[in-house]
Amino acid sequence: MEPHTVDAAGRHFVLVDGGGRMSALDTATGKRVWEVPDAVPMSLRGDGIATDEDGSVLYALWQDKDHGYSLGALDSGTGRTRWKVPVPADSKDSRSFGARLLCADGNVYRMGADSVVWAFDPSNGKPRWKYTGMKGTDPSKLAWTAGDGRLCLSDPTATTVAALHANGA
Repeated sequence: MEPHTVDAAGRHFVLVDGGGRMSALDTATGKRVWEVPDAVPMSLRGDGIATDEDGSVLYALWQDKDHGYSLGALDSGTGRTRWKVPVPADSKDSRSFGARLLCADGNVYRMGADSVVWAFDPSNGKPRWKYTGMKGTDPSKLAWTAGDGRLCLSDPTATTVAALHANGA
């Protein structure tokens, strides 16, 4: 395998290769437990998949036939799809490809290639709110973390930090 993205999900390591195949490997044996095709193969800074707090749900992006993206939730133990919904498109003038995902404080966050951050409901993928304050910034240079009901974005180039409440207020 030539993984482009790796994450821990429950009792497995989940890898996405350059062709978009997502595979779960048993942490004890390294054997493939399940695989899912057509996940978005490239991500910005390796955050192309995310898990919920206990590792039972895995969130990922898929390339749609119309070249858009869908956000989906999988059971991390079986690889079965729980739901999959189209996500808002990045701006057409984006120079980057891929997306980053983060799951925290009751949201699944997606930072697109245009550096716009969306918060989605982890139970169904519906958008809750978006933040455009970093739009136009190279997303691979942005750092982010979440916890205690806040999402924090940092742009070291512009020495800018944004702290956003998890409910978008």
